[in-house]
Amino acid sequence: MDFLYKLFGDLPEDIWYDLRDLPSPIDVENSAPALWSFIFKDTTWLDLALTYDRCLPVLVGRDLSSFRPLKPLNRLYITLLASDHSSDLRYKEKEFFDSLQDRFKYNKEKYELHFPSGITVNIYEVITGHDVAYVPLKRLFSRKNGLELQYHFYQGDGLKVLKPPNIIGIGGPAEKWGKIKHGCALNLHHHGMLKQYMVVRRGSKLNLLAEAMDKSTNTVSSYCVK
Repeated sequence: MDFLYKLFGDLPEDIWYDLRDLPSPIDVENSAPALWSFIFKDTTWLDLALTYDRCLPVLVGRDLSSFRPLKPLNRLYITLLASDHSSDLRYKEKEFFDSLQDRFKYNKEKYELHFPSGITVNIYEVITGHDVAYVPLKRLFSRKNGLELQYHFYQGDGLKVLKPPNIIGIGGPAEKWGKIKHGCALNLHHHGMLKQYMVVRRGSKLNLLAEAMDKSTNTVSSYCVK
């Protein structure tokens, strides 16, 4: 603290207190796994999901690193993806809702869970069993430092940042919003493995079609719109 005061002591008081209260990198890293426990009160559904065909639950959002377990209100919009290739996980809806933290509100029209903590979770993909998630894309991506989002796998090895070329849009890897404004694929990495998830703008009337494949990873490498 003495070192920080010497370094920043001449700053205005409000800025000094903001700097003093910034979390350490370790705190930021440790906050990501805690996100799961703020959404789920037990791991029944999560562990069940892992038994389905190539299913890997993951949380994605534009600012997951801002989550603070001790903060009374965290205004975060998160999308929960599972990528269940069998599409059978959707039949475990009761197990899913029973595993959630109490006192949530569910907007069936938007497929959104709202928790008292301020966290909103889009669950379209896991509830419908579709191979794409229809979400408000502008709430999923950050454009402050170029196109990017953050993600954390259940039983993952830390919070990660997704940037181009691992965001696949119209014509291939996308660096500009215009290439993904209708939808895109997310190439997420988990324990050395590549897992691709697809998200499409909620309310879109256009069809996002795979235009090319990467044969080495069996993933979509380019999209087109029709």
